[in-house]
Amino acid sequence: MRTIMTAAAVASLAMLGACASDKASGSRETKTTPDAAIANAGMVSNSKCPIMPDHLIDPAVTVAYKGKKVGFCCAGCIDEWDKMSESKKNEMLAKAR
Repeated sequence: MRTIMTAAAVASLAMLGACASDKASGSRETKTTPDAAIANAGMVSNSKCPIMPDHLIDPAVTVAYKGKKVGFCCAGCIDEWDKMSESKKNEMLAKAR
């Protein structure tokens, strides 16, 4: 019972911080990359979303990048991240610390 209540509370809080792309679609799915084992092994390397730097990350929405776990505010931002060149990713991540 306690686990269910905790999960419900976490889900409610996650919805409060959803970015614009999630609010428009009503979606809040978590995406992972093929190297999710690397991403899940360590802590998230950033505190702000590299795509929307005015938003804090959701620790459940991450990808692995260069052996680090990068966090995003929502799954929609991962879609944008995937479209970027490596140099743009590096630039955006440097600003999102």
